[in-house]
Amino acid sequence: MPFMQAFFCITFPIGIGVYWIAGSIFMIIQQYFFNKMLENVDVDEMIRKESGKRLQSFVRKGEKRLWLRNLISLQILQPDP
Repeated sequence: MPFMQAFFCITFPIGIGVYWIAGSIFMIIQQYFFNKMLENVDVDEMIRKESGKRLQSFVRKGEKRLWLRNLISLQILQPDP
């Protein structure tokens, strides 16, 4: 893939090459900071907290069965045999 992009950068106008290089540098920097931010986050705890919020909103609306069906489809909750 890099060889194909290098070929395109050489054969096409300079704007495409600059656009690809600037975009790649921006994505690398963005991913670095995003990964640093997520190192301190417990994803499992965040999922439990958000699913609890959804349960409360479904219970308020009287849609508890729909919420349980969503958990089963997401394989968070295993159905009884």
